[in-house]
Amino acid sequence: MKKKIIRSLAFMGLAALFAGCQTTSTSPSSLSLSPHAISEDTQSLLHLMPQGDSTFFFDLHLNETVDGLEVQSWTLTADHQWQEEAGGGTSGMLEHDDKILMIQVLTDQSRFAWSCDGVSSPNVPIGEDGAYFTSDWGARGTDRLDKTVDVQLNQPVPLLLILEKDGGHDGQLSMEVNDLMQSLEHPELVDADRALLITVKLR
Repeated sequence: MKKKIIRSLAFMGLAALFAGCQTTSTSPSSLSLSPHAISEDTQSLLHLMPQGDSTFFFDLHLNETVDGLEVQSWTLTADHQWQEEAGGGTSGMLEHDDKILMIQVLTDQSRFAWSCDGVSSPNVPIGEDGAYFTSDWGARGTDRLDKTVDVQLNQPVPLLLILEKDGGHDGQLSMEVNDLMQSLEHPELVDADRALLITVKLR
């Protein structure tokens, strides 16, 4: 319980920091998402956190058509289909300047959290009761959005893909390169036994 409280406080502190550091540049006419370049001070702060290596930041370039956002998680089923899991969102945005979305996955990959513009969801389970990923695994991999992409309203955009693959009987293990942007529409191509996909939808 004490560890959960500490993790929650650490996340809330980092979320509060970024709530006060939202960019205010003029938004482009089109909607787009891009990876966020964090400062050296923020990087130093992340090094002090157990889940610092699994904290990710993205820039949301908005305009007046956006009324809210929705962060959603999906887990890969045994027959390689996506199952929609927990998520959350916010609506009624009054300011349409650029915003920063922070996503943080716990080190044991049982839960994740997200925060944007002062709104946060700090304790979202991954799978039923946060027990989707196993402790007996062969390899894990992570892919994230690494370039600017244009988006449309009400269309989910993949931001983060976490993969887990079991080792073979001979101890050999290989994992193909997965295409993040095609992973949502083509889960059958995801080379993993278990996978978590986190998307964002502007609405």
